[in-house]
Amino acid sequence: MTNFLFCVINYNKSNKILLTIHIDRLGLVNTGEMITYSNYYGYENYAKKYKPNIVFGNRFRNRDVRVYDPESGKVFGEGTVFDCQIDSNNKMIFSISGIDWHDKSFPLPIAYMPDIHVVGDTIIGQIDNVLSLYVGYLLLKYQSRFSILFTTEEEIGMSWTYIDDFLGKFKYDNIIVLDTTSVEGQIDLNDVDIVFGVSDDKADFGKDFVNKLIDVGKKCKVRYYLKTKSPDDSKTKTITEIGRLISQSDHVFQGATVQFPSINYHTVEETSTVESIRKIIEYLQALEKTYRL
Repeated sequence: MTNFLFCVINYNKSNKILLTIHIDRLGLVNTGEMITYSNYYGYENYAKKYKPNIVFGNRFRNRDVRVYDPESGKVFGEGTVFDCQIDSNNKMIFSISGIDWHDKSFPLPIAYMPDIHVVGDTIIGQIDNVLSLYVGYLLLKYQSRFSILFTTEEEIGMSWTYIDDFLGKFKYDNIIVLDTTSVEGQIDLNDVDIVFGVSDDKADFGKDFVNKLIDVGKKCKVRYYLKTKSPDDSKTKTITEIGRLISQSDHVFQGATVQFPSINYHTVEETSTVESIRKIIEYLQALEKTYRL
């Protein structure tokens, strides 16, 4: 709902790696006039061109939601999404049953309520960014020496600006974005532990740093997969937070993404593996030792 930046800084003489985690989650917002996608204000503020896709909206039909106060976290009510339409102004409008909107101060965020559950070695739910936040929490809990920057607004392509602002105050040689990525149609989910993003259609992230990350991965015996920019004949473009940052920032650094592999990406049935979570935690701990943070 608002611009957000939170950082835990372990600033020392090396300043070799900044770990960044964006913590957006899919959701809705009641503006007082309509119930629409959670990035409504972001698109309005940054004049982004938004092309609503009814397929996206239909993912959440018959899904349970709860409305809450963004400051206190107090839950005002729970309900169910029963319809989604695109109106004459080209905005995606949702209808929700079971929530009383009287005497409320708007805007109000509306969170989806999917369960996250473990089935065998798989973890299923709205896991994108939740897994990254969980790993960041564990690193801090066990007194990691990583500097960790938490941002929002990645879903509307703006989170890189907060990283850029941060780099104007603190210098880092390398940046890692911890994230989730789809491997569907590329590699079997059970055959990969970590995905390294090495380039996108905006930029190459940094060959030397990527090679060092891969070397640490080999020593940790992780099964990795490299993700690069879109094929020349692709109808869609691959544009990421780190790609935007490298291509548009005046600061000098190298970067990469370290990602949880998943299938059913950006749905409430997104699936990754428990083994991948364990391996990424072990990998980041090994990386910390390698760079002597």
